[in-house]
Amino acid sequence: MSQWKTALFVTALVLASMMMIPALSDDSDAADNVYIYSDVTSLDIMSHSERTFQIVINNNTDSVYDIRLVALKDSSQYDVSFSEKEFLLDKGVSKSISITIKSAKYAETETGDLVIRAEYYSVTSGVPAPNDVTISVTTHSMYSDVNSFNKFLGVFSNPLPSPLNSPLVTSLITLVIWIVLGAILSSLFVTISYKLIFRKDKEDHKEGKKGLRQMWKSLFIICMMYGITNTMVVYGVDQEIVGMVSEITSVLFILFGGIVVWKIVKVEINAIGERLGEDGRFDPSIIPLFLMIAKTIVITVTAFMALAVYGVDMMSILMGLGLITTGISFGAKNIINQFLSGTLLLAERPFIRGDKVKVAGNDTVMIVNKVGYMTTKFKSWINEEIITIPNSNLMENPIVNITKDNILYRVYDYFSISYTSDLSRAKEIMMECALEHPDVIADQSISSPNVRFDNIDRTCINIRLSFLVNDHENYGSIAGEIRYRIFAKFCEEGIDIPYDQYTVNLVRIKRTDSPDALPE
Repeated sequence: MSQWKTALFVTALVLASMMMIPALSDDSDAADNVYIYSDVTSLDIMSHSERTFQIVINNNTDSVYDIRLVALKDSSQYDVSFSEKEFLLDKGVSKSISITIKSAKYAETETGDLVIRAEYYSVTSGVPAPNDVTISVTTHSMYSDVNSFNKFLGVFSNPLPSPLNSPLVTSLITLVIWIVLGAILSSLFVTISYKLIFRKDKEDHKEGKKGLRQMWKSLFIICMMYGITNTMVVYGVDQEIVGMVSEITSVLFILFGGIVVWKIVKVEINAIGERLGEDGRFDPSIIPLFLMIAKTIVITVTAFMALAVYGVDMMSILMGLGLITTGISFGAKNIINQFLSGTLLLAERPFIRGDKVKVAGNDTVMIVNKVGYMTTKFKSWINEEIITIPNSNLMENPIVNITKDNILYRVYDYFSISYTSDLSRAKEIMMECALEHPDVIADQSISSPNVRFDNIDRTCINIRLSFLVNDHENYGSIAGEIRYRIFAKFCEEGIDIPYDQYTVNLVRIKRTDSPDALPE
């Protein structure tokens, strides 16, 4: 009896071993095979966008394989691209591949499987079966949403009885809601902006207040553009139509947004400039420069954003502009230098229109006529000639502004008297003549006239008179009148003004016939 049991046990063991052989063989083949895997099992992607993920291919065999990747999809809502589609994979090597899924512009909401297949061919031992990895891909439409259909604002269900619960009624009510919301939000935004910008001295900023109120229309239009798109989604309009309207709305949104930003910036710059100008910390005449810079920035950013709506590659444009700018900078170096110098002059304001200045290397006094971005025009003080100087030259040379702080001007006059004249009386006369002139500042608020013993010369004594006049424009005529009075007083009181005297000795030469004769 035990022998029969033993025989049955051995027979069962043999049968079990034979059944396990195929399984062991399959595991061995899998271990020594080329296989593909990915950590990503599902993807969600919006229309007109893209997603990228990684797959890894391992070669666990002793052969070199030629790999070709294939995308098998049951949806036309997206396209698939590989960072590398065909390559050789050495034995025992792993390789990572990037896969990009780009959805269609008007992709519909849909879910399907994407199969990434690796077809590999051994150079020496034939063709193994392909290996696959499956990923679930769900596309979502940007311009249509089943969950928003026939709902107020695309969120709240319509509880009204029939026929008031139809999509038409729901979309009309949604549009009315957007009109009300647009009016409220626009008014609120304008009010808050006004409070923030004009926190003080509101009565002095009526023009700024008017400009902020004008933004109400632009803000209201922006809200309404978004509301129209939302209403179309609620009504269930075809997504291609919604997409076209949405693109136009986005461009108009950006343009109106740029207008609003520019108005805010303009009002803010003017308000800050006025406040600082009242405190004496800012020159209001420089406000147009800041407005020009701000306007250029707003226009540039707005244009770039509007082009980006239609898929324009802004990086390529920026790189192209960079190359063009580099080329222009080499070809127009002097022009750019003058423009930048003009910008600095307008920013630093070393002089303004009407100032009298001297440029280093030239003692001629010139009156500033116009400061431009490329050149500065001066008016000759003597002959009313217009002198144009490139701004780069002005930035490279020291500039003396005679009338920057005030129009007062100090005059120095020098007089000479003989050694025998009364020095004390001469100084008194010079001081009296200066104090008598009405255009000479005689009080002690700044500086009164002053007479100083200056120098001793071979034939005379030099005395210097200094005084301040109240207008640089007329300092020459004022100084001439004072000189005339001093000269007349000197003559009346016998104060001698010396002049150079020379002694001439005449030598008589005796004529002789000899050329070597010397004078006696």
